[in-house]
Amino acid sequence: MLKQAVKRAKKKMFQKMHFIQGNAEELFFDDESFEFVLMDTSLHMIPKYQLAIAETARVLKKDGVFLCSTPVVGISNDFDTTWKKISARHAIHSFTEADIQDVCFRNGLNYSHLDTNGGVLYFRAQKKKMTQQNSG
Repeated sequence: MLKQAVKRAKKKMFQKMHFIQGNAEELFFDDESFEFVLMDTSLHMIPKYQLAIAETARVLKKDGVFLCSTPVVGISNDFDTTWKKISARHAIHSFTEADIQDVCFRNGLNYSHLDTNGGVLYFRAQKKKMTQQNSG
């Protein structure tokens, strides 16, 4: 996928693009490096998806936004039947929207449900601002 992104960027002559291959469970960026993180239909394939969300929260600046789409069970019965077979066969996650909400909450991210399409959930999670009470 990274190779395809590089090809498309070159074809469109994007000048200010940097492509980096890394591990979502161990991001090598400094704390609070980004205002925005996008993850498109890949969270279910990350072995420790909870750690990937924690790392995303770590690298987001205060008030930064994490936008994500991911397959989830519990929103479409037709999708659930097919997904449970696929996820078992390919060793990918079969989590619910509540699972995602919980991980976001535990990592200081305010979760917002945006939309669904079949069994795909679109959500936004914003890093909470520090308040006087939180700064201790």
